[in-house]
Amino acid sequence: PKATVNVQPAGHVFIRERVTLTCGIESGDDWNYEWYKNNNLLRDAQRKKYEISNVDQTHAGDYTCKGTQSTGRIYTHTSAAVTLTVSAVKVKPTITSNPEGAALTGNTVTLYCKLHQSAGWTFYWSKHTQSSEKETITNVYTISSVSLSDGGQYWCRAGRGNPVYYTHYSDALWVKVTDSTKAVVSIKPDKQVFKGETVTLRCDMQAGGDTEWTYSWYKDDRLSSNRRTQEFTVSSVTESNGGKYTCRGDRTHDIQSSEISDAVTLTVSDVAQAVLSVSPQSWLTEGESVTLSCEVTGSSTGWTFSWYRAALYRQGLEQIRDVHGKVLYHVELLSDRGREAGGSYTLSSAAVNHTGVYVCRAERGEPAYQTQYSTVQTLW
Repeated sequence: PKATVNVQPAGHVFIRERVTLTCGIESGDDWNYEWYKNNNLLRDAQRKKYEISNVDQTHAGDYTCKGTQSTGRIYTHTSAAVTLTVSAVKVKPTITSNPEGAALTGNTVTLYCKLHQSAGWTFYWSKHTQSSEKETITNVYTISSVSLSDGGQYWCRAGRGNPVYYTHYSDALWVKVTDSTKAVVSIKPDKQVFKGETVTLRCDMQAGGDTEWTYSWYKDDRLSSNRRTQEFTVSSVTESNGGKYTCRGDRTHDIQSSEISDAVTLTVSDVAQAVLSVSPQSWLTEGESVTLSCEVTGSSTGWTFSWYRAALYRQGLEQIRDVHGKVLYHVELLSDRGREAGGSYTLSSAAVNHTGVYVCRAERGEPAYQTQYSTVQTLW
């Protein structure tokens, strides 16, 4: 039969650790065991397990074992040698963190306790504000959603065996936690738009600063995987582009993310319609003022307005048609006012030459999106 040596802890140990060597024989019972160190018989070791309760450097060396049965007629081959290395210096782990810089609240911080000899260790984590240690079976300690109170000094150490042998504590690591900035979505020209308009959505951070970000966009809570820029443009919106939009910033140099923005709802309506009204009345009193007001149904943001009056046909005039395509009016842009940011046009001193048919329409954006002409208003 074949004998094998197993060492716990494996291979590399430290002064004052407890070490157990086990001689395993693949078949048979009632074995007597012989242990050898550097090919010299250990006369105090005659059991399957050879225990060293307080190891020192004199115990270092190559260990082998073999077995014989009580009759003496059956024996194993000598096992392959297993080298026990004993270090005189108590090991000191190194503690690191990801991210290395300041973490943002709500994100994950991961601490690592690094040992060159890492077999069989349990890891213990301390914080300057905590009286007890946290314990992990791996060298990783995760704070899944950090708050400001998680900031501070951290240490780690490792232990193994029974009784437990502990390493030195690591040097202290400062974990800095700062308030996360919140993302903000803005939509131009407006949250209420019309089919065919050009719409730009932009993601900004409330805190500003010079941090470099990449961006994640969500529509109706679903990630838009093809959008990672700070802003994007939809050149001709349709109803399918409507919905709730949110965004989040991800710092380019680590895994930290901003707080996700509040949702902004983009509503896409069918056709933009201008509406023209007259105040105080549609008949003129010479010398008094009359105000024409133009507005876009269901929308009030970002429009400029153009004012027109019906004119006798001549080349270059614009045409107003009915739903069947029939020309109803030829209109000219009022040369004395042109385009106005405000939605009103006032005849401050009405005269006979102001009588006629008036219409308006609005436009906004780049490239310009124009509403349909308003219904006509007749001044007489």
